[in-house]
Amino acid sequence: MNVSQFEVNVSEEILFSVISMFNTTPLTQMYSNKGGWSSRRFYKSEENHKYLLNQIFNKISEFYANPKLTDYWFNVNQPNSFHIWHTHYQVKYSGVVYLQAPPKSGAIQFREDAAMVSTLQIEPRKGLCVVFPANLEHQVLPNLSNEYRVSLVFNFN
Repeated sequence: MNVSQFEVNVSEEILFSVISMFNTTPLTQMYSNKGGWSSRRFYKSEENHKYLLNQIFNKISEFYANPKLTDYWFNVNQPNSFHIWHTHYQVKYSGVVYLQAPPKSGAIQFREDAAMVSTLQIEPRKGLCVVFPANLEHQVLPNLSNEYRVSLVFNFN
């Protein structure tokens, strides 16, 4: 499977910003997010997100030629929330960065076919960035911790 992993520095400011959005924005759910919260989509880098996005795309440019951000959003997954199997459409690549990921907060799983002959499971941790082809089916297991799992999800061509 063509899945890349690398580390980025996650500031307390960005985590605080996402938790503030979560606390002040009504519950919205993306198609795959069951029991969790998703922010609105951002189509250009907001000022307080630039440092993190620049880190991500500086690293991604080592592997992919001229990556262009298409959109991104944040997820806050409370205990017992999860993401069902899904793919991302109309883009080439997707990624996730964990801003907060306590133990047992839900691994991301990838599969190349519905029979699950070939699967990959990655445990989240703060600062981990996982990049993968957008058409690679994936899910996130339930958050079995007592804390939030907070992530930034992004797509690019």
